[in-house]
Amino acid sequence: MKLLKKGSKFINIVDIVNMVLGVFIIVCTVFLFVDISHNQKLFFVIFLLSAVMNICMGVKYYKRYDAPRTIALAAFAIILLALAVVSFISL
Repeated sequence: MKLLKKGSKFINIVDIVNMVLGVFIIVCTVFLFVDISHNQKLFFVIFLLSAVMNICMGVKYYKRYDAPRTIALAAFAIILLALAVVSFISL
């Protein structure tokens, strides 16, 4: 039996959260492309969920002391948050 590292329970929780967020993003994207004119509000939701997913991954890599990935994920999360704000304003 493989011994678990300290903090691996947290990493497993983050992985589950990422899977759930990924499913929500895919479902929202399918609904968006079925009827773009009526579901334009989903752009905001998709960008916001993507930003949250990147923040979760950034925290995961921060716990692993992997600074380059943490910085890259945080920067991309900021870009996605900016896109979410722009898409919300354009509604």
